[in-house]
Amino acid sequence: MPRESPYRNVIGAVVCVAALAAVAAVVLFVYGRVQLESHLDDRDLSEALSSQSAQDPTQGNGYAASTDAFENVLLYVASGLDEGGSQLVSARVLSLNTTQGTAAIAGIPAIAKIDFENPAALGDVYLSSGPAATVELLSDETGIVFDHVIVSTADVLGQLSALAAEGVVDPVSQAKELVSQIMTDLEASELVSLAGQVLSSGAAGIVAGEAPLVPETVAGADGAAVETGSQLVDATQLSLALGLLVPAV
Repeated sequence: MPRESPYRNVIGAVVCVAALAAVAAVVLFVYGRVQLESHLDDRDLSEALSSQSAQDPTQGNGYAASTDAFENVLLYVASGLDEGGSQLVSARVLSLNTTQGTAAIAGIPAIAKIDFENPAALGDVYLSSGPAATVELLSDETGIVFDHVIVSTADVLGQLSALAAEGVVDPVSQAKELVSQIMTDLEASELVSLAGQVLSSGAAGIVAGEAPLVPETVAGADGAAVETGSQLVDATQLSLALGLLVPAV
């Protein structure tokens, strides 16, 4: 008959603790990955993008829409990734010319008015309703149809460029720091593809200027233009800066 070991209970306890630790490690790993994956393929941002009107860039006198193909990415830097209640730090449009392999970036001031039904500037709409609420309004105001949105707590173009340079294929497991500080409509594979475009176009090294603003005016009692005190994005100049408009032939 087998002998009773004086260490049987101790060994059993150690085995149980090890098993529980292993289960806990797996649970934490899965939970962490799920949390990171939730930063990608954001439903609200995807729905906001799909609600935009299909339109050409705003055309001004003497200008026409470029015949090149573009991928326009709306880049928000905010104080947090909350849907509402986060402060907008900066807004930029990254325009990737996929025909030429080049890029252009222009900033949009937070004071630019984008909501005309409930008069409010970009920064105010962002603060009260979150980034998704701004997409269609900003598209209508600028005449630009955005393909993607990236909300981040810091400028991520440099990190995207590095991600591509390092050959990362699974950003959720290989670029946790980057994924943890963004919220985007992009899926993991799309984020990798965009990173490649950022690297090849040199977008991370571009110093972006801000789109000019123009005073909003309304017709006064005598028919003369009266400024309202609000500022509007000069959509024509913005599209020119991004290369979406070119001189008409």
